[in-house]
Amino acid sequence: MRGVFGTDRIRFSACSLTLPAGSTCDDPSPVLRHYKSFSQAANENAVSRVYVGFHFRDAAETGTKHGRQIGNTAVRHFMQPVRSHG
Repeated sequence: MRGVFGTDRIRFSACSLTLPAGSTCDDPSPVLRHYKSFSQAANENAVSRVYVGFHFRDAAETGTKHGRQIGNTAVRHFMQPVRSHG
């Protein structure tokens, strides 16, 4: 996302479909997470996998590193700027 938008520092919120179990984004009070950057969201996602016992910290850090490399490759080779035709 940093490669697409040209910065990591974009604030956004995301709806959780799993906190609490059974909630949806259409609920009157959905569970929202607020972020100051894409990397903050990525890091929170990685560490959450450790907290719930799916991964060890090393696997989460390695996965985040590989994800960034894959994203950079995708942006470099497949993303094209949008050009105005008007």
